[in-house]
Amino acid sequence: MISFPPFRKYYFIAWIVIYILGLCAWFCEICPNYFFIVVEIYILAFFGLNLYYSLSSRNHPEKIHHPEFFINEILLAATYLGLVIYLPFIFPRSLGEDLWRFIYFNLWNSLSIHQLCWVIYIKVARQNNRKKHRMLLYSEWVNLVKEIHASKDEKAHNFTRKLMHFGISAGLILIYYCGPLFIQLPVFSQLGITSDLFVKYWWFAICLHLLWMLNLADLFRLQSFSDLGRFATRWLESSIRNHEFYTFTSAPLMIISWFPFLLASQLIFIIIALNGSVSDALASIFGKKYGKVRDIRGKTKIGYIAGFVSTFILTFLGILIFLPSISVNSSIGWIFMISLICGIAFFMIDRFTTIVSDNFLIPLVVGIILWIFIILS
Repeated sequence: MISFPPFRKYYFIAWIVIYILGLCAWFCEICPNYFFIVVEIYILAFFGLNLYYSLSSRNHPEKIHHPEFFINEILLAATYLGLVIYLPFIFPRSLGEDLWRFIYFNLWNSLSIHQLCWVIYIKVARQNNRKKHRMLLYSEWVNLVKEIHASKDEKAHNFTRKLMHFGISAGLILIYYCGPLFIQLPVFSQLGITSDLFVKYWWFAICLHLLWMLNLADLFRLQSFSDLGRFATRWLESSIRNHEFYTFTSAPLMIISWFPFLLASQLIFIIIALNGSVSDALASIFGKKYGKVRDIRGKTKIGYIAGFVSTFILTFLGILIFLPSISVNSSIGWIFMISLICGIAFFMIDRFTTIVSDNFLIPLVVGIILWIFIILS
């Protein structure tokens, strides 16, 4: 098993220094760029961690037989680097100095606390594992999970995974409709925070935290499994698929593929998030329940059809609900055609893509189609 980089033992000291400096910068109102710079450094750190693991494990026997593992790991690292580049355009300085600083302070603060929670959790989990003699080897855990997947508990496993998919979508929609209520609070109204900015910030922040949580769980699972406690391993049992034991799960790539579309419109963001999470879940549910014949990728014709239909319906309804200004100026036939193209794109990617993760490509391609649709409309 590949181990974490050697500087890991100094991480907590570095965190304390960074956090104290941040509090000084905020309360003393000095160095207005501090929070933006540290957030960028945090994201760069994830680029480095993912790149380090990808390169150091490239000769793993499973990756020799499955080159797509290495390709998607490098792709995840590259998308973190891309996020560093376009993040300043998602929350630009043109919002106003005070508001810009407030946004990045909150991002910095929440991301710092997120990391502290991981440090505390890993320390407590490691001690509990030793105390209760739960020092399971990763290979033993893999065999255990494979047995669970092959047993009647597979239905419970699939239910948990799909619940996570639908939960993401429900959370994003809830934030969208709660935004106008929260901006009436004095703390937001005094800074001039609009409903659109409030929604964009919370969508970005929550998805970034979810991305980090999933990515860190994968990194610990693959590099330092013995540090994970019972809670994390139980959660991983319910979310990992059999072909993901020796690489990252597909969820981080799916989530990070959403972020570029905040540059275009956060309403495109929610449509592709719905497509990426709900359509994939429905395709899997219908495929497993009604599909009889599976292809070499373990997927069924019913699953492909369910994914196509759900993408078409979600895109069609999404344009009508979340892009009203566009839908008013466009005919139903035009919206129908765009939705049909998105559905076909889902089907083609889901059916024929074998190297790059379909969970990454589907939101990306559907988002680009919708972006072009907005420009043409």
